[in-house]
Formats: sequence, structure tokens, C-alpha cells
Amino acid sequence: MQEPKSENILPKVYGRLPSNKVADFIYTLLASTFLWFYTSLYRLRESYRHVSYHISRRKYTNITPQQVRTHVAELPKIPQHVGFILNYNDLNGFKGVLEAATEVCAWTLGAGSSRLTIYERTGCLKREDLQSLADVFTSSLRKYFGRQNVPHIIFRKGREYVEAGDVGDTALTVQFLSECDGKPFMVDLAKEFSLELAQGNLKEEDITIERIHKLTLERVGDEPDLMVTFNSYLDLEGFSPWLARICELYCLPDNDNNFGFQVFMEALKNFANVKVNLGS
Repeated sequence: MQEPKSENILPKVYGRLPSNKVADFIYTLLASTFLWFYTSLYRLRESYRHVSYHISRRKYTNITPQQVRTHVAELPKIPQHVGFILNYNDLNGFKGVLEAATEVCAWTLGAGSSRLTIYERTGCLKREDLQSLADVFTSSLRKYFGRQNVPHIIFRKGREYVEAGDVGDTALTVQFLSECDGKPFMVDLAKEFSLELAQGNLKEEDITIERIHKLTLERVGDEPDLMVTFNSYLDLEGFSPWLARICELYCLPDNDNNFGFQVFMEALKNFANVKVNLGS
């Protein structure tokens, strides 16, 4: 029995199929239209942010701790420990980093936070004599609080600390960190544990999260509730992964690495509306 011949019924049902050139043209047209739309939308958003940031910077020029207190008064919560990542190159060297550090100290006092972490990757602040740093900070804060009204501040790097200021109980504890307090410290801690294990002075079950946290607290410092970077994207620049475990990280998109109070204010607003879950 002869088998029936198969027929291609697609042209009968759908008509003539488009050639490869026509399909390629349609695909290119659609892709180009989508790319143009996406690029235009991105540039429009970027321009809007640049304008709004420029307006904010003019609004927050020469901000004082008293003005900071007014701005944060309506926020439902503020972080008790604030951290700032300062970039040596973006701030034009040591002098710029030092000026920025004293300014974020004034902001933190105004916001009512009790602890401040200042992280600078190269360690230009941490290498300085701590008493000299305390004197510079105190001198800078006098222009905000008056000659005899600078709050009592404890400055710390590692286990070393210095007290400065004029009035009342401790209002703020400032700790200085650099890249050596991050991964290099964790590596040194692992080597220390390995040596003690080899010598029989430590058991494996003694190496716990609590022990690591205690040693980090003693030798480096405490972890912030909020960590603020002035980059336009999130870059911790070598900041300690252990101290960044549970803190809220914030950067202002399209900020172009501009140092200013508006970044801190937006970070506080974001933190006030964030739900923080600890544990499982």
C-alpha cells in the first residue's frame, strides 16, 4: 500500500513566512527601541538625582549639631552606633580625611548616637598619635559647641584610648579603623588559634563565635548599627567582614562620591524604616 505524501501546510495556514533579513530587521528594531528607552530612562533618573542632590547640598551647607538634632527629631529610631567609610583619594589626602572625620563626629553628636566608627582604608588617621587626634577633634568641635561646652568624648584605636572634651558624662566613643583591622586581623587570629591548638593550649570546641567576637571587641572594636559610604555604589573598601555581619549598609546612588550631610540624612531615614531581624 502506498503511503500518502506529506504536505507542508504552514504556508497555507500562515501565509508566506518572513525571510531571514526581515526577521533580523524586526529584531534589531525592537532591540534598538528597548535600548534607547532604557538608556533614556536611566539618564533621566540620573539627572533628577544629580539635581536633587545639588539642592540638598545647598540646603545642608555648614550644618551644625543643633540643626542635625532638628532634622532627626521626627525619625522613629536612630542608630546608636554609626560608622563612616572615608576615602583618602576622594577627600584629597590626609587633610581632607581629617576635616571630614571631625565633621562626621559633629553630625553623630547632633544625631544623638553614642558610638562612632571612622574607617579609612590606608590608616592615615590610625597611624597618628591618638592624643594629637583628640586635640584636633576637640578644637574643631569648639566652633559648634563653644570653648567650654564640647561634650566628653573617648577616642580609641585598638586597646589604646584617650579622653577629651569639657562637660558631662561620656557623650560619644570614637574608634578609628583601617584595612588591617579587617581580613588581615582575621588571618592573624586564625594563625593564633592554630598555634595554640598545636601547642595544646586550646581545644577545637573552644573556638566559638562568642570567643571570636570577644577578641574582636577587645582588639579592634564593636560593630556599627549603620555603616555609611559616600560612594555611588556599595564598596566597603576592605572594611572588616566581621563588623559588617549584621550592620545596615548604605550608599546614595549616583552620588559621585560627594561628601555631604545629605548622604548621612538619607542613611538615617533609610535606617529608621528598616526592619532589623537578629537570629533565625
